Amino acid sequence: MKKTYFIWFFSTLLLLLFSNKSWSQDASQEGLASYYHDMFEGRKTASGEVFDQSKWTAAHKHLPFDSWVKVTDPEGKEVVVRINDRLPSNSSRIIDLTKKTAEEFEMLLEGIKKVTITSISPQEAWTWFQNHIFLRPIYLYMTL
Repeated sequence: MKKTYFIWFFSTLLLLLFSNKSWSQDASQEGLASYYHDMFEGRKTASGEVFDQSKWTAAHKHLPFDSWVKVTDPEGKEVVVRINDRLPSNSSRIIDLTKKTAEEFEMLLEGIKKVTITSISPQEAWTWFQNHIFLRPIYLYMTL
């Protein structure tokens, strides 16, 4: 019995260590996104961080803290956010965004928007930020 348990444990450990993707990396969800009310500014999130409307973060029901997701709307606009808070388990929304990211989707007036979220790696998130955020002032300067 102990030998069977050891073999099962060791093979599972090897599988986890040498797999290229996390279990949820290919997972996508479609549903409604909303954004945080200003009253949460400065409060602690479920991960213990202080909430800041100007950051690229979000709340999700069950994705691990510090995981990265790409949020895409039907028009093709996208943002990348890091999960640092929890939605209530009975919420009809799939993600709650900061005001900074809600501005990118132009959803401040409506308050909600249909989106698709996809788990991505930290490397993919870094590449997205390099191409979309850090270079934005350069693109604006080049078009003047």
